[in-house]
Amino acid sequence: MEQSISGLALSDGIAMGTAVVFRPEYNVKRYRVADRLAEVDRFRQAVLNAKADLGDLIETAITRLSAQEVEILSVQELLLEDPLVTDEILEEIGQTGFNAEAVVWDVMQRWIQEFTEMEDPYMRGRAIDLIDVRDRLLRMLEGAFHTAPGFGKGSILVMEELPPTIVGDPNLENIGGVVTAKGNETSHGSILARSIGIPLVSGMGDKMAGILPGDFLIVDGTNGQVIINPSPETIERYREQLARRQEQERELLTWRDKQAITQDQYKISVGANIGGLADTKRARKFGADEIGLFRTEVLFMSYGHWPSEEEQFDWYKRILLEMEGRPVIFRVLDIGGDKPLPYFPIEEQNPFLGYRGVRVLFDQIRLFREQLRALYRASRFGPVRIMFPMIHSVEEWKSIQVICEDVRAETGVEPVDLGLMVETPAAALLIDYFVEHVQFISIGTNDLTQYTLAVDRQNDRVKDLYDPLHPAVLRLIRKVAQSAAKKNVWVGVCGELAGDETMLPFWIGLGVNELSVNPNRVLSIKKRISDLSRSEAQQLVANLDNAMTREDVNRILFGKSI
Repeated sequence: MEQSISGLALSDGIAMGTAVVFRPEYNVKRYRVADRLAEVDRFRQAVLNAKADLGDLIETAITRLSAQEVEILSVQELLLEDPLVTDEILEEIGQTGFNAEAVVWDVMQRWIQEFTEMEDPYMRGRAIDLIDVRDRLLRMLEGAFHTAPGFGKGSILVMEELPPTIVGDPNLENIGGVVTAKGNETSHGSILARSIGIPLVSGMGDKMAGILPGDFLIVDGTNGQVIINPSPETIERYREQLARRQEQERELLTWRDKQAITQDQYKISVGANIGGLADTKRARKFGADEIGLFRTEVLFMSYGHWPSEEEQFDWYKRILLEMEGRPVIFRVLDIGGDKPLPYFPIEEQNPFLGYRGVRVLFDQIRLFREQLRALYRASRFGPVRIMFPMIHSVEEWKSIQVICEDVRAETGVEPVDLGLMVETPAAALLIDYFVEHVQFISIGTNDLTQYTLAVDRQNDRVKDLYDPLHPAVLRLIRKVAQSAAKKNVWVGVCGELAGDETMLPFWIGLGVNELSVNPNRVLSIKKRISDLSRSEAQQLVANLDNAMTREDVNRILFGKSI
């Protein structure tokens, strides 16, 4: 008999298939050990093995992992190294004399419980990360960890919560949809589900007990519905919905090889933001004109060590060959802030305003030159453009020019385009100098917003003040675009605003050359641009000259008040 239950729609789409129910049972044995020091060593070895296991997972799967997935798995590595966790386990083994499995269970359960009870949904969502670390450690200690069962093609995975390391499961491609008892929009599992396009309905709680292994399920990730053993009529209705969605997707795919051109013939490139080979393949699949932002730090996150020049060169070469002659903007390593490297820890009170971007690279000059050499050498295999983050002074740019010319001479290749990411107010205010000395500019709207408004976008106490449409932010963006236009310097945009369809008139009116977005957004952005008029967009931007409040911005851009 058909039964419908409701939950949270966390990843869009519709899936139909057989339920595979995964309810792990734990049987962690508890006993006193004869040699506490030996047990401490056994736990230390388990941590090393867990890190190696996770590193292998990332390295073997990197060709199909997106940038976001690599970053999330790198968080798991950091948790395995967190002294708050490991020191407590080591201390408890020494004090109690219990076996490592029992102590890992006890300590991790306390941390999991603490995070589960937090009010902030983002922090609650980190509990599953701790569960994932706990289970990996137990597996390394040869505890009673139960791995997930195999999946048939199109199976619906039913489990308590979706762990981040599901991306490394060899059965991943067989999963049609996911139903979980717990989870929210900011949990790493739901982020990954959206990234790889798996429908997910979460927050089912006790209602999930009604799903039995072998039940036929419909997972409606758009409306947050799970239908158990649906009637033939319901199945047919959802099949019709799937057919309509597929038709819409086919229509969008017709834009894959088309140029984005407005109704009055203004051309604008639509590029992709990527961080790995899997992202590159998606960018090509969805018709990206170029790569507007390659986050090289994601490559570094996929290694358990600092990648050598040869390792980097191999990756950059593969990316360029995959793009078949289309330009790729490589942003040099931008660590710090929200992008740590497990093997290069940076501890700061306020990481977003501290040691990050080129500030790190100038201090690590040998490593900086290694990356530049790899990029210059790779330029023989496709058009390379090198972009530098967190520039805030003319002196920094002059130093970069000297270093780059020295490296270019060493490698014996032709010059490549050098540009900067405008993400500090200082760079925006000095733009009249920079446009005389760079080949291109990319506006990083996310960081430019938080630095202009003095708002850490990851700080829950002030995140409501983070507003990329603040008149001051838009004024800086317009200054950058207008200064570049006067000198005929190419301008791209990356960040959340670049992929916001409601902001397309603003970008077209400014006359930017490229918008760089998530690969999944390329086709819809191209299609939407074709509906717009540049002359109308220019008038809209001109009207922003007198905007002093957010209400002014809303009225001018969207024709409505707050």
